[in-house]
Amino acid sequence: MREAIAAFGRGECFVECFLATPRHVETQCLADEFGNVRVISTRDCSLQRRNQKVVEEAPAPTITADQQRRIEEASIAILREADYVGAGTCEFLIDGDRVTFLEVNTRIQVEHTVTEEVSGVDLIAAMIAISAGARLGKSPEIRGHSFEFRINAEDVAENFSPAPGMITRIVWPTGPGVRVDSGYRAGDTVPAFYDSLIAKLIVTGESREVALHRARRAIADTVIEGVPTTLDFHRRIIQDPILSEDDGRAIYTGWIDAHYRHDSASTGRPAPELPPELHRIVVEVDGRRLTVVLPKETSAAWSDGVSASDDSNTTGPSLATSPEVVTSPMGGSVVRIVASEGDRIEAGDTVLILEAMKMERAVNAPHAGIVSDLRLTVGEQVLPNSPICRIAVQRER
Repeated sequence: MREAIAAFGRGECFVECFLATPRHVETQCLADEFGNVRVISTRDCSLQRRNQKVVEEAPAPTITADQQRRIEEASIAILREADYVGAGTCEFLIDGDRVTFLEVNTRIQVEHTVTEEVSGVDLIAAMIAISAGARLGKSPEIRGHSFEFRINAEDVAENFSPAPGMITRIVWPTGPGVRVDSGYRAGDTVPAFYDSLIAKLIVTGESREVALHRARRAIADTVIEGVPTTLDFHRRIIQDPILSEDDGRAIYTGWIDAHYRHDSASTGRPAPELPPELHRIVVEVDGRRLTVVLPKETSAAWSDGVSASDDSNTTGPSLATSPEVVTSPMGGSVVRIVASEGDRIEAGDTVLILEAMKMERAVNAPHAGIVSDLRLTVGEQVLPNSPICRIAVQRER
């Protein structure tokens, strides 16, 4: 009740059936102004991290004929009841025999491409035609199978943390059934303020098996350098039996979070090694945090936390490189500050929460101690590896 009041200002709650291992299945629909509603195809979007989709496919491979009939009939009824016009997606969770309605997305979605590939329908063109008063014809015949792999600027080894930066090189795959939708070229910078999506790799074949075979080659041929991406995840998951055996029936929406080993994944952007006599430190100049390289004997003099400037207007934490300093695991905006100056916190307690590319990430205390030098404010932008605060270890007397 406390959370309901905090979020909505009211304490009423309702109880729903818990779905332990649901699959995320949706219908791509079109509806015209004459009351015609067509289900173009089903899609399965169950491979997700933090409830956000990573891999999608069409048609949904594991639903029964009865489940397909139920979600298609429900989709048509919902859109007709709402007098909906245009393209829309009706989303469902399926766990065993239970089918649960989730929501309607009243727009084109990222994964619309796999529906286009198996149906032959240009959904964007169809939306425009409907808005101009066109009447829908019959539902198309579904041909073959298609996968979409979202290539995001994220560090998989850091639990899919956003990783903005400049792309230095891109090589896209080619061949039968391969389609790439992207808005980036080499030399472009992926900003921290928007979605982390760099491109969509869509691979289609006359069967699911053929599509998987083509996808393995296409992903292996793809190269993106300069920023960490989800390519390593896709290379590993496309070879994993979890995706191919029994049409991927063992996959559910929480599978990645529960079973995928993020810590063994490649970051895609290793830090260059420095000669042993040099050392990296983070400083703040006119409100901007910068990483600089200094001789170790120089930077060591500052390791006790002495400020790089006596300017009283400096808002960032003191310059420090000691183990007591907590640094930002990613660039982003401060959305919530949990700890306060002088608080005693335990290892694992949340200090603050950052947001970048539509994802939130908690910055947690690496050890117990007393918080100091926490001078950030909500809304402030921080750079990767920049200092957040100091957590002074309390030594026994």
